Amino acid sequence: MLDKPVMNAFWRFLRDKRNQQVLGCREALKERTRARVPLDWAMMQSNLGVALSRLGEREGGTGKLEEAVAAQREALKERTRERVKRRPLRLPTPPQQ
Repeated sequence: MLDKPVMNAFWRFLRDKRNQQVLGCREALKERTRARVPLDWAMMQSNLGVALSRLGEREGGTGKLEEAVAAQREALKERTRERVKRRPLRLPTPPQQ
């Protein structure tokens, strides 16, 4: 088992990495606007939601988790069943004998 200073350093590293992910998503959303590329925007918005939820899992309070839910809800406004083509399920073919 790792000692406490090592674990604390590890969690700080993860927190910093996740903060960078959040910032990266927010920067990308400035370029991939909802008006220009709605489905790309929705995917990046969803990625932002995932990054925020992971960040919020380790923090006290619910602020980041609430932001994550809001980001995912916004993404779902664009990624509707009507707008996203559904691919048929492709089952693997059994090997030929």
